[in-house]
Amino acid sequence: MDYETRDKIDFAVQLYLSQVSNDVKLVFSMDKTGPESVQQLEMPAQLSGVLEYDGWGDDESKVYRHHVLPHYTWYRIMELVNEAINHTGDFHHIFLERIYPQEDGTITLYMGS
Repeated sequence: MDYETRDKIDFAVQLYLSQVSNDVKLVFSMDKTGPESVQQLEMPAQLSGVLEYDGWGDDESKVYRHHVLPHYTWYRIMELVNEAINHTGDFHHIFLERIYPQEDGTITLYMGS
């Protein structure tokens, strides 16, 4: 994905999140495992399982988990990722780089700084 497209998607994600959250932290930085256009943000992400993020920490109480249904749009997924950042308190790793569905049903987030 080129930088211009990624910036357009990030802008759309920021605009959406600002309407549903008072504390937007997420920065969209995905390339191959997510939406490839702004229009795709409104489409189902076709993910199902448990989205899990530990915030690069060892505190089990800070692990974020949320059940994801196949009809959730990419916008909804971005909302959950933003919630995960705020829940874990890991404000250093706010760049969503990849989402990996695992065979066990876990959906793993790879966040960068």
